[in-house]
Amino acid sequence: SGMTQDQFADALPDDLLLLCGRYLGDRDLRTLECVCRRFQQLDTEDIWKELLFRDFLSYPRYRSDRRNYTTTHSSSKDAYKFVFLDVRRTSITEEELAQLRWYFNLTTESGGTGLTSLTMGEFTTHPRLWHVPRY
Repeated sequence: SGMTQDQFADALPDDLLLLCGRYLGDRDLRTLECVCRRFQQLDTEDIWKELLFRDFLSYPRYRSDRRNYTTTHSSSKDAYKFVFLDVRRTSITEEELAQLRWYFNLTTESGGTGLTSLTMGEFTTHPRLWHVPRY
């Protein structure tokens, strides 16, 4: 006599079920959470944290603050949802613009002298203009 799919899933140990979840992408993981009652009851925090770092580590904006995203959200799954939507934005707010720091370094052909000529520029919101300190 064969097992039903539900019986098979119920027979798997928790750690093996979680291991299977580690091989899924975010879409399939969310699907598994929707269709498997047993998986819903397991702690998937580490899986979502791994997905967050794996999927968004290459984005410079999230690379520097990657630990921050797991502490400013109630779970790594919530942080993943936030970053997933945030990375698809096509505009930024004035406050975000003011937080950006751009670093310029002229080549030696253009008069640059390596680290000593490294210059930071930033936007200011009141009035809106580009500001380069030391100039």
